[in-house]
Amino acid sequence: MRKVFLPVVLSIVACAASSFAALAEDKPITLSRTLKAGQVIRYKASSTFTINMNGSDAEGTVTDTERTTVKEVKDGGDLVLEVVSEGAHITVAGMEIDRPMGDPVLHTHDKQGKLTKIGAPPEGTITSPEVTHLLAIFNWTIFPEKPVKPGDSWEAEFDNPAVKGKKVTVKTTFVGIEKGDKADLWKIKSVATAESGVDNGKIEHENVSWIDPAQGVAVKYETTQKNVPTMYGLFTSTRKAELVKEDKK
Repeated sequence: MRKVFLPVVLSIVACAASSFAALAEDKPITLSRTLKAGQVIRYKASSTFTINMNGSDAEGTVTDTERTTVKEVKDGGDLVLEVVSEGAHITVAGMEIDRPMGDPVLHTHDKQGKLTKIGAPPEGTITSPEVTHLLAIFNWTIFPEKPVKPGDSWEAEFDNPAVKGKKVTVKTTFVGIEKGDKADLWKIKSVATAESGVDNGKIEHENVSWIDPAQGVAVKYETTQKNVPTMYGLFTSTRKAELVKEDKK
């Protein structure tokens, strides 16, 4: 009798544990940021790209470092960020180009991460100010207003700065939790398609970020953008970046 009873008990316990784990995974969690004024977030990135030059496509690579400094945390959670490229090395069409540090640009985001204001782009930017603004909308993960479960999605709508009177929608999904080197990470994916204002073209954007819940900062991300109009022609790139330094003044 014991030989039959024991496996039955173990099976029931295992099922109960499995059900508890499933419930724990399905419990909604709040995704948020807790940044402080003076905090520095720095990414080192590598990109591969294709750009149209003189009527033909050329492939290239970029390695660069970008620094974001939290200039102000306003009442209500809005953030004023100073974003600057610390320099880049570009290889394209047999040429090697070293680009020096750029001018800083101020970005203002609401507490969810939606871009609400941006300064003028630095000199040397190969996209128009309007397209530069549009790309900046995509480049900061937008968090939901309510707790979410893995698989849940939410949307944010913006005026399209590249095409007057048009809108652009960014759809973001909480993919789930993945193991990181030091902690569990939130895996979040965002996608968007927006009219570019050039030859009826559409920019396609996709980003996947792995975010440390401790502060809501990505420890790494991968971004693909297609059909971006530039002064040379259409630009398509895949960028992979990792957090290399985070300081508090």
